[in-house]
Amino acid sequence: MNLLEKEKPKHDHKAKFNFTPVVLMIALSCHALFEGLAVGLGKDSKTVWTLCLAICLHKWAEAMSLGISL
Repeated sequence: MNLLEKEKPKHDHKAKFNFTPVVLMIALSCHALFEGLAVGLGKDSKTVWTLCLAICLHKWAEAMSLGISL
């Protein structure tokens, strides 16, 4: 085999399904359910607004992780 004749890489053209985004979406859905329960169990308005703020501030990280995995 000379230098001009290189072995071509073999490509597998079969579609492979990645379950990671699906599992992450299910986990984030369960997480959101418990967040909603925590807000619903808040005793006073200060607690409820604090929980709402905390939830809103970390939703971007959840959305980013799901978006990247897709």
